[in-house]
Amino acid sequence: MRILEDIATWMAKKGYFKERMLDGIIFLHPVTHTRAGGSELNRTKLLENILGKNAYNRVVIASTMWDDIVSEDTVMLRLQTRLDKDGVWHELTTNGASYVKHHNTQKSAHDIIRSVIEITDRLGGPPQTLFETELKEKKGRVVSTSAGKTLDGRIRLEIGILEDHLVKHLRQRPPATYKSDGDREHKAAWRRWNKDKRVLEAQLAEKERELKQLQNIIVSI
Repeated sequence: MRILEDIATWMAKKGYFKERMLDGIIFLHPVTHTRAGGSELNRTKLLENILGKNAYNRVVIASTMWDDIVSEDTVMLRLQTRLDKDGVWHELTTNGASYVKHHNTQKSAHDIIRSVIEITDRLGGPPQTLFETELKEKKGRVVSTSAGKTLDGRIRLEIGILEDHLVKHLRQRPPATYKSDGDREHKAAWRRWNKDKRVLEAQLAEKERELKQLQNIIVSI
């Protein structure tokens, strides 16, 4: 949510909803990250929803931190799994995104930037991202965009899971007599149950706050 809000605020501040347009996106990936976990999948899905399929061909995925690895062959195999079918980058690359290696030099960085400019020139100008289009249509309400709706659905799912856990936990409540019957094991069981209940309630309250914050994010267009 914070990433999405930061992107929307930055784009508005820099004038990307008015006179300026993005030429492309350089998506940096450290090769020291060995597996595509849930957080990476979520971030990549967020990027896809911000761009829209028509702008996937403006993405350059640049792998970094090659100086910090021992076996390049092993890393290449891991990267290939991200490009294969069902891989985290498959949707982007099959729709035009390119992959390059950043060699940790100024020349390499400039080459990557030049490739973005060359793509813009070849395709006849900057793209209109889905996020830009939808924010203009929705008068700056982030939750009404495709990216916002995806995030809204994810938070609501997490809220539902936590609510189910809490209901199940409440059903497992020890007898009230455990609090004061003098039995140490009973008292310890009551404390554990009560502590776990407070943790679940705090997690649920935090997710509900996140949902409310998301619904209230509006940027000036």
